[in-house]
Amino acid sequence: MSASSKTNFFASTEAIISVNEALRRLQQGARLLDVRSEIEFETSVVPFSTNVPLLRTDERHQVGITYKVKGPKAAINLGYELVSGSSKLERIEKWRDLAGKNETIIFCARGGLRSKISQEWIYESTKILLPRIEGGYKALRQRFLEELEHKRKLLVVSGPTGVGKTEYLNSKAFDQSSNNFFVIDLEKHARHRGSSFGKMAEKQPFQASFENSIAIDLFLAGPREILIEDESVNIGSCRIPTNLFSQMQIAPKFKIESSFEDRVERILRDYVLSLPEAQVLDELSASVLRIQKKLGGLRTREILSDILDASQNNSLDGHRAWIRKILVWYYDPMYLRST
Repeated sequence: MSASSKTNFFASTEAIISVNEALRRLQQGARLLDVRSEIEFETSVVPFSTNVPLLRTDERHQVGITYKVKGPKAAINLGYELVSGSSKLERIEKWRDLAGKNETIIFCARGGLRSKISQEWIYESTKILLPRIEGGYKALRQRFLEELEHKRKLLVVSGPTGVGKTEYLNSKAFDQSSNNFFVIDLEKHARHRGSSFGKMAEKQPFQASFENSIAIDLFLAGPREILIEDESVNIGSCRIPTNLFSQMQIAPKFKIESSFEDRVERILRDYVLSLPEAQVLDELSASVLRIQKKLGGLRTREILSDILDASQNNSLDGHRAWIRKILVWYYDPMYLRST
């Protein structure tokens, strides 16, 4: 690409778009191409994005050291050396595949050199001009934080543990576009069921990623009323943003009801049967130990013994027995104190 064509390329009004324009296009089905390194992506995921780095984590580290020691020009030259030949072609091919499926918008950390180079290489290869976000992830993150500060109309779905709050939310979220309310599933975003036994197989996201996913939902909700599950401020290792949690505390509540035995069966399904058989004893025992201070030593030992017997004998009735105890001794009193 010649110097003059590069000038025209980057002068195009379609080459750079604002964060708000990018979000508007996401509503219409666009997707994001995140060209940051893997470690940057992992700690701060943006929903609807696919990570295909221009510089992988180790390459970015090398470039960063060169920048500090030898300056920007040497760092840029090293970057071009590291991503050349087959490695360059591999990345362009992945970008091209993404660009062919949906409208695709590029971003890097600050909307600078990495997104510019990626944009240019894609254009050279495909003649497709993908827009990049002005300010990159930094601008997106600032926009998300602003979204989290807005006042919302909330309806909080409440009820004791095992009553089926998440099932209710899922039933209402089947077709968001046809509803006059919008469902936000905090536990899904946190990859955690919200209780001491709520750990899922999938690793929980970093806090920034958790907040980003909520912010995108809030943006997509627009003026609609938001249906959201009653939660403690911490969902596993994720913390509900302060402003949203404060609004949840004063919002009207819609209570879900279910029989005690139905709750036992739901907890058995979600917290026991969902686990790989080899992990049942260790995972359940660890969950009980996390609440042993509130259970007390005697009750903790009793429940641990019940779990051991049920696990060794593969007894569903045995598991039901300790679930009943933990509901009566721990979850139900905790729920009554919170209402």
